Amino acid sequence: MNSITCVKAGTGKVEMKQVPLGEAGPGEVTVRTLMATVCGSDMHFVDEMEFLPAGTPMGHEAVGIVEEVGPGVTRFKQGDRVAASCLVGCGSCDRCMEGDIQLCQTFGSPLNLLFGCQGQYFKVRGADVSMAVVPDGVDNEHAVLATDILSTGLGALERAGMKAGDTVAIFAQGPVGLCATASARMLGAGKIIAVESVPERVAMAKQFGADVVLEPAEVVLRIMGMTNNRGVDLAVEALGHQTTFENCCMVTRAGGTVSSNWRLRRLPHAHPPHRRQLHPPPVGHHALSLRAGRAWRSSSHSWRAAR
Repeated sequence: MNSITCVKAGTGKVEMKQVPLGEAGPGEVTVRTLMATVCGSDMHFVDEMEFLPAGTPMGHEAVGIVEEVGPGVTRFKQGDRVAASCLVGCGSCDRCMEGDIQLCQTFGSPLNLLFGCQGQYFKVRGADVSMAVVPDGVDNEHAVLATDILSTGLGALERAGMKAGDTVAIFAQGPVGLCATASARMLGAGKIIAVESVPERVAMAKQFGADVVLEPAEVVLRIMGMTNNRGVDLAVEALGHQTTFENCCMVTRAGGTVSSNWRLRRLPHAHPPHRRQLHPPPVGHHALSLRAGRAWRSSSHSWRAAR
């Protein structure tokens, strides 16, 4: 089987090209794409990550129909409408057995990314743990969010152990921040404080469940004042800027948690020196917990939020 797929043609360049897929191997499923999206990470892959060679198939967020099922796959059959996780796992290594499919050792985390969704067909490794059947009540436009954007926002809360009734601050209301806001409301947050200045995003944050939306200027003083100088139980950093990360640490109560969707240290050769290098400020005397990671595994929570 071949697929006309968007591939990296070089630094800053992509092209549509026929890519041979071959038959689905053990544990694999071949999917016919119904809907795919372009992620901000795709821009980094093309523009910045020189270690990803020309010819790399692009796209890791998609919903599609199962076309072929490889040997050993038990959870899917031809014709199933599925959403594939942007991060694939084998289901049997130490990290997968702990539930951290995003850290799969067999598929070489952090490069256990799904590739090739921006094409007619794509393959999913470890299909039994890396895909989910899309419920009938969820359309493609909503289901595709669960593959990365929604699961990343939701994962920031799940990793931090958010509890019902917690006061949560979510810094930045881009796509991931908005999904974190919607997920915090779904999980029963007592109060959601969003931080954003773009009017359209402010309006969306309120629609998605934020109780209050604050401008970034003087946000630390505002949040501390709103919480009687106690601070929030959990702060989510959804922007990837050092200042925002430090503000998250400053507004989190003693013993609270800061959860970042970006890396706390630079992945070698992954980004140029000026991007995504978040350095934790001295927080030990406040006993803060710092959590960071990528998209979470698919769960019933993802489908609840997608609905």
